[in-house]
Amino acid sequence: MANPILQICGVNVPYNPDECLDEGARIYHVGFVRCDVATFDPSVLANWQTVVNNGTGIFIPDVRGSYSASPTQDAGYGASPSRLTGITHTVTWVDYKYKENCQFYNRLRHLSRLYRFYFFTQTLVHTVANGVSAMAIPVISDNISENAKYQATVTWSNINLPCHAPSPFGTICEYPLNYGGGG
Repeated sequence: MANPILQICGVNVPYNPDECLDEGARIYHVGFVRCDVATFDPSVLANWQTVVNNGTGIFIPDVRGSYSASPTQDAGYGASPSRLTGITHTVTWVDYKYKENCQFYNRLRHLSRLYRFYFFTQTLVHTVANGVSAMAIPVISDNISENAKYQATVTWSNINLPCHAPSPFGTICEYPLNYGGGG
């Protein structure tokens, strides 16, 4: 049986009802690539290694995060009480790599609008094509059994959802990037 197809404004949009396509919900890794990198396929491992090596991108492994979105609405027309005018998207993650990353997060706050943002779930990489707004705050509790960490938040507005592709890192624990500056 063929997948159901919905025709919207003359475009066929298929829906895949396969129940075996589950995806783990947690965000495992995040990444940023400068908007002036003309062609970048986030599903290719060599592309990530290239942007890390040449300083036009960063990959932050082993975070714990989530995605949420809230609609922006305006007054509706006709019988509709409102209409969707946009969506505000938010990704929040906790980075336990606290030491030595203060300057990174300070610069990211100022320059994040110049970067595309990527977040990784269990087997997928999700792409945010337009610039984003990012900030991080230190989380330091009075519990001596906890470690200091950063809680980072990225927000953007777009009426479309972030689309995804297969992650180049295979399973959630594979990210064979070389941070030594060589290939």
